[in-house]
Amino acid sequence: MVDTINELSDLSRRLNAKSDKTNAIISKINEKLAAMNFGLEVWYEQDIEGDNFRKVYPGQQGLLPREKSVTYLGYCNVEDGWQLATKTGQLIEDYDQDSQETFKELTDVDFKPLLRESREVRVKAVPLVPRLLDKVKQQAELLIKSIEDAEKAADALTIQTVETDGKLELREFGRVSTGVVAGSGDVYQYTVKGLPPGQEASIANMGGRNKPSWRILRTQNGVQGEWTGAHETATHALAALQAELRHASLSLEREPDYRIERDRHIVVLVSQRATQRGTGPKPAMGARLAFKTVHDVLDFVRAGEAEGFVFAGKEFLK
Repeated sequence: MVDTINELSDLSRRLNAKSDKTNAIISKINEKLAAMNFGLEVWYEQDIEGDNFRKVYPGQQGLLPREKSVTYLGYCNVEDGWQLATKTGQLIEDYDQDSQETFKELTDVDFKPLLRESREVRVKAVPLVPRLLDKVKQQAELLIKSIEDAEKAADALTIQTVETDGKLELREFGRVSTGVVAGSGDVYQYTVKGLPPGQEASIANMGGRNKPSWRILRTQNGVQGEWTGAHETATHALAALQAELRHASLSLEREPDYRIERDRHIVVLVSQRATQRGTGPKPAMGARLAFKTVHDVLDFVRAGEAEGFVFAGKEFLK
């Protein structure tokens, strides 16, 4: 009995010494990161305590949904400043019928400075610190690249036309539901702000999360076109829309040669130059050309533009 008590006393002293050392390591890292003024929230999402998934509902037959308690190590601004911290919560895994994909969502989230966690959590967290610091470095590099890309995108998306002198902007319109919290998933549609008077546009993802296909829907003076394009991101779709507007503004420097009617099958000759095109009898200004399909009109427009003719009403073909 006495030997056991003596052994426990020795173990207690050693454990307290290790705990004090652990606190010193955490404090030192906090000081160094604070001095660097990173200000980046980063999480190393490997569960510190290693809980197992369990079913959510009593008598549940299927594997999903399931949940478990998790504790993650990270770096964030919590309580009295930026420091190493823990993020705890319930990790729920379920299947989304809309996207037909499995998703995970963290609920009942709580944040706490690592120095104020239990001794057990602090000791388990310290070996993960090098991996977290690697993530901090990666996140900083990604942020720098994102800022540089955003600067380039901002330059590309700024256009000056006779119709508008502002930038187009994406405004969030709708998000998918993750199954647990409505509207907490990815954005699936944006509206476009900053278009010329009488014009509206929406940009939406018609593909899935793993294979996005962002398309554009334009409306001109209340007349809605069709969804066009297949872009990798909403930003790429917006850039394509900007390019269309830029081309339209350049075309405005000349009077149109043809006008496409709203029914998309009639093209009217509105310039003397258009009446002299080609060989054979010359139609008068105001003559109306009827096409069987919209595809035929598109072919006519492409051929005309290749010859330098200007078409008004192309928005009806979108």
